[in-house]
Amino acid sequence: MKKVLAWGLALMMAGSLIGCSQSAGTAGSSAAGDTSAAQGGSEAAGDAGGSGEVFTLGLIAPLSGSSAVSGQILQNATEMAVNEINEAGGINGEIRINLVPVDDEGIPANSVTAMQKLVEEVECDVICGTESRGFIFGMPIAYNLHKAFVPIRKKGKLPCETISESYDLEYGSAEVEIHKDAIKPGQKVVLVDDLIATGGTIEACAKMIERLGAEVTRIVFLMELAGLKGREKLEKYDVKSVICYDGK
Repeated sequence: MKKVLAWGLALMMAGSLIGCSQSAGTAGSSAAGDTSAAQGGSEAAGDAGGSGEVFTLGLIAPLSGSSAVSGQILQNATEMAVNEINEAGGINGEIRINLVPVDDEGIPANSVTAMQKLVEEVECDVICGTESRGFIFGMPIAYNLHKAFVPIRKKGKLPCETISESYDLEYGSAEVEIHKDAIKPGQKVVLVDDLIATGGTIEACAKMIERLGAEVTRIVFLMELAGLKGREKLEKYDVKSVICYDGK
């Protein structure tokens, strides 16, 4: 009991909150944390023992804004929690880490809302999403912001007159297309996609938008693989990502 409370308070002092819940196992108990603990109101009970248990550590932390918590703090907080559990007797099973980002007001954020905030920071008349996961994020953002949504698709999938742009693959090349009347000259466009890796696909999309006389005011990704250096191809654009991994 005291041990569980100890690592919960340690994490709160680090700027985040952690809770531990038992999702499977035999007769045992669980420790739980929720956002009310930030006001000192949470309770945690039980031990960390048992057989074949799966415990989930949920970190709730602001990842942007004035109260953002750095990755190093989250790592340190996680290590503190695991160390406290081990000192209390450990867990005979698996520990999973779930990170729940929240905004400045402590409201849990999902991928769409996190990306939408990056779109709202710039001028935008049209949101373009690339096939196909760019549709998943781009359409709800466009709906929420009352903006037009324009799909960019692989060659041969759009029904009306199009323009196209090719880009290099590791072995060969590919093409993307956009309807030539989908965007008007002078409009301001935000490109949305799930992932930036080498940057070839999104560069081709941006070139098509510019050929139609529009301006790409920002390119927004959910995830960035920085080790692949995709930003180098997009250096002339304002590129933002919600999550950035240093590796490949």
